[in-house]
Amino acid sequence: MRKTTERALREELELTRQLLADLQSRVDEAQQLANMGDYDWHIETDTNSWSDQLYRIYGYEPQEFNASYDRFLSMVHPDDREAVIATHQEMYRVGGSWRMTERIVRPDGEVRHLVTNGVVVMDENGTPVRMRGTCLDVTDRVRAEAASEELAATLREITSVVAQRAG
Repeated sequence: MRKTTERALREELELTRQLLADLQSRVDEAQQLANMGDYDWHIETDTNSWSDQLYRIYGYEPQEFNASYDRFLSMVHPDDREAVIATHQEMYRVGGSWRMTERIVRPDGEVRHLVTNGVVVMDENGTPVRMRGTCLDVTDRVRAEAASEELAATLREITSVVAQRAG
């Protein structure tokens, strides 16, 4: 009887491991398709778990470095860094969630645009203990919008020149 129970428990454990591996694979694939990554920062220990896709968004191989808060800040575009820090500090103070757009600079110098959603998790004393969130790479959309605006400006200029010559 005991061997049967142990065997059933081992089989259940193996099935659970397979289901967990399948779920992780599905999450990884969904993040790649959406060009979105996630993070989970444990504030007290300054340990940060990034998804593989978040490393890729930042221009690195998955798990290439320890994603500490200082390392993260070093990759935020210098013109956006103060706003990011101020947002985080406000969320530490009051808790809750936020959404912001910021730029990052990859190791090769390429600037990328991210929409970040985050939440600060507080303990029972109101002390921030974790910060979790997602980062969606919207660089292609930002570039397309800029190109569209440039094209519209060119079209207005041409229209103006044509109108002046006709009039």
